[in-house]
Amino acid sequence: MSAIATTHEGSFRPVAPALAEQDVLDAGALLPGESTIEAAEVAAVPEIASPIVARPRPARTDELLRRCASLAARARVDAITDLEATSLHELRAVLAEIHVAVESGEAPPRAPLPCLAAAALEDLRHQLDQQREDPSAARALDEIDPVLSLLEGIRAAAE
Repeated sequence: MSAIATTHEGSFRPVAPALAEQDVLDAGALLPGESTIEAAEVAAVPEIASPIVARPRPARTDELLRRCASLAARARVDAITDLEATSLHELRAVLAEIHVAVESGEAPPRAPLPCLAAAALEDLRHQLDQQREDPSAARALDEIDPVLSLLEGIRAAAE
């Protein structure tokens, strides 16, 4: 028994009748008349590429500048309430590392990173400049200014 269905073009195509329940459950058959999948059929399925791609490790200066931008943003928030917060102390250590890394001639950072770090440091510098009378703020400003000029030099060299 077969049925006929109409498509949008008005043509006719045969439609197979629904399988009877005994056809589906017949001895584990996958389709009527097929009982197993052959190994050759499985081997014909294309291999799916792994979504994990090994990326090269970023340069040390890239990591330092990312960390600098993050710590500068956090230190700016901390500077509003507590100039002795640990983020400012961590930032001082990172600033010293950046200075050493750049002066030693390590691989130059990728283009946007010096700009991002400089922008975060400028924001922090603006916040600390308003609190210059505090010795901790004045010391941080003295450490930020040389790194800002260093980052400006890196950015100019990259252009």
